Amino acid sequence: MGLATALRLYHLSARSIWSDEAWSLWVARHSLPEIWRWLVKLDTNPPFYYVLLHFWLGWGDSETALRLLSVVMGILTVPVVYGLGRTIGGHRLGLVAGVMFATSPIHVQYDQEARMYPLLTLAAAVAMWGVAQLLKSPENAGAPIRGGWQAWVAYIVGTTIALWSHSLAVFLPVAANVVVLSLWVGRRRARGALRNWSLAQGVVFLLWLPWLPSFAHQAAKVSQDFWIPTPSVHVVTESFGMLYAWGVPSPLSVLAGLCVLGFVVIGVLGWRGERRWVVFTVAFGLIAPAGELFLSFHRPLFWFYMFLWTSVPVYLMVAAGIDHLRPRFAFGLGLATVMAINLVGLTVYFATIKKVKMEAWDGPAAYVAEHLQVGDLILFNDPFVQLPFDYYFRKHPTPVEEHGVPADFHAGPLLEPKMSDSDVPALQAVARLHRRVWLVYCHDWFTDPHQIAPRALHQVARLAEDKEFWGVRLLLYVNDKAQ
Repeated sequence: MGLATALRLYHLSARSIWSDEAWSLWVARHSLPEIWRWLVKLDTNPPFYYVLLHFWLGWGDSETALRLLSVVMGILTVPVVYGLGRTIGGHRLGLVAGVMFATSPIHVQYDQEARMYPLLTLAAAVAMWGVAQLLKSPENAGAPIRGGWQAWVAYIVGTTIALWSHSLAVFLPVAANVVVLSLWVGRRRARGALRNWSLAQGVVFLLWLPWLPSFAHQAAKVSQDFWIPTPSVHVVTESFGMLYAWGVPSPLSVLAGLCVLGFVVIGVLGWRGERRWVVFTVAFGLIAPAGELFLSFHRPLFWFYMFLWTSVPVYLMVAAGIDHLRPRFAFGLGLATVMAINLVGLTVYFATIKKVKMEAWDGPAAYVAEHLQVGDLILFNDPFVQLPFDYYFRKHPTPVEEHGVPADFHAGPLLEPKMSDSDVPALQAVARLHRRVWLVYCHDWFTDPHQIAPRALHQVARLAEDKEFWGVRLLLYVNDKAQ
């Protein structure tokens, strides 16, 4: 936990917040009923993380304060992963799995972001620990509640928090049911345990039920329009590479992936007499990404951080493989190999931390503030990116008119409305009223792939400046005819 803390606090505020983090902040600043309303209208996820962040903001809203909630969640996950490993294979397996999670580059990265993924991973790990305890002591699973109440509470609470944290956490109880039912159905001794299991599913469903109508509404919205591209073989392989060999440069990334796969195979083979742990880790590790890949035939949903929590069971398989290595020298070499993979990834991450995300907003906001003139207009081709821009621009209290293109932020039912030719007249009309117009151009690959906004502005004003920042483009148009 100390190692995890040091890694997650290191350079915590080195990069600017990006659009998704700014969205987290914007939502969390609202009252609890408003958080619910805005998420149903514009987001695709449940409110639990935003509610926690709402109260956490009492500590402040600097980059560090904003991200510390995720840091805490990541740190707390380490002992849960250790507990999982210890439940499955003893202290050494738990220690290897805990160290792997603590030093995982991809988890360090997402534990340094103001998003719900560390909370989801912690909740999923707690739920998996509950299932592992039930599988290890099935006599308690079938006994009255007093027999193994910690495991039941862990499963119910962990699963419920996961479902209230991320929409695609629905695959967590699916995987849990596959594990339990495949191991217990048909066994006479498991009848009591299955009865208790059914009761636990009912409790989880009732706790999630208040969000179900909103979940259905969001799911229908995603089926109409979403930013994730159609998955390809490259996207799938790259996603798993991000989880288990993040930052390792090619062609070493292939070698790193093969090492991880080799340890997984050794771990699974070492469980030949323990079929339950093979089913446990494979189901929890693969059902969520496989389910998202299947749904992507209807609407693309497959993206690696959507199933970031599934890395935990894979770490358990890798740790089991290392734990089964004999003699002690082989164990040490296996552990050193995995740590070397993580070390390379961490080195790359911290060396390129300011460029990890596709955008940085402190520079563009400071530049506009420095060169702003009275009467200027600032336009955002994607109104969503006004949030991170204003997060830094507010430090320069210069009054200025701001508008989103084609619509102002949250004016319509879409968080990121797309530009069309029908929006050109309104854009040009407002631009003609100002002598200088700034266009903050970002996410154009999604909202304006045909470059409609800059072409429309170029017809009514001359391009005086075109400046590139990391992931952000600033265009300044000057209309000499404007009054």
